Amino acid sequence: MTDAATSGAALHRLTITSDGARHELHLDGQDLTDSLRGIEVVLEAGTPPVVVLHPAPARAMPAVLDVLARVHVGEDDPGPAAARFIARIDPGELERAALNRMDLGSGPHSLTEAMMRQLTEWATGHAR
Repeated sequence: MTDAATSGAALHRLTITSDGARHELHLDGQDLTDSLRGIEVVLEAGTPPVVVLHPAPARAMPAVLDVLARVHVGEDDPGPAAARFIARIDPGELERAALNRMDLGSGPHSLTEAMMRQLTEWATGHAR
């Protein structure tokens, strides 16, 4: 997300409708259905939803959701998201999880490989 995600960005009217097969998205009355490859909606108690729009390649900028939301255009660079994920990792917990893996080897770099596999599983929700 852009820096605006953490600042007081203006609220916009977002309407999403879906029949399960077809989805429509309108932002401030403008139909963006064919301009997006996806969206992310973050809901936290006590704050307006945050919506990240991911534009479809080479184009300009589910259920019914009709809210005022902070809307941001997402970035294709996974670096910032990866950095936020890694910053939340407890090093001791990672080390314990890697050392307790059944697939931990005994060769060079085995611990690092086990840590990388563990991080990948945590990141994709396939935690052991």
